[in-house]
Amino acid sequence: DRAIARELTFQAAKARGLILAPEQQADVERVLAEALARAGTPYTLPGYNAEAQAAFEAREREAQLLQNLLLGETGSPAAPATDEQIQQYYAAHASEFSPLPRKAEAREQAWLLVESDIRAKLAAAAQARYDEKRLRLIAELESQAQVEYLVAPGNP
Repeated sequence: DRAIARELTFQAAKARGLILAPEQQADVERVLAEALARAGTPYTLPGYNAEAQAAFEAREREAQLLQNLLLGETGSPAAPATDEQIQQYYAAHASEFSPLPRKAEAREQAWLLVESDIRAKLAAAAQARYDEKRLRLIAELESQAQVEYLVAPGNP
């Protein structure tokens, strides 16, 4: 399934004229360099082709970046929650949290815990929305490409 999604992503990006920005291309090259640097480590398996694995990892990263472009600017789950979003969440869900202490230092320490909790919740929600959008995109690309499975998805 991942291989099909990756190939459909490349085909859709090419058809729409999407290309990676220089900083995104640099990210793909960084992934390639890091994968090549791992070659020969104690964890390398016999018969392991480090160059092929590195190329695969770079292609995977490129596909992820292209999927983000296909999903649009709001498609990436990477953007952390803003202070404003955290304040809005807290205002709407204040009853879920213990009251903040009155003393400034204790209040600041308590707020750090609350803020961390809210950031985690907002990140999980953003990731879930992104995953849903990504699955819809792949399903749309598959339906347009009329992929024919010779083996049922999920079966080896």
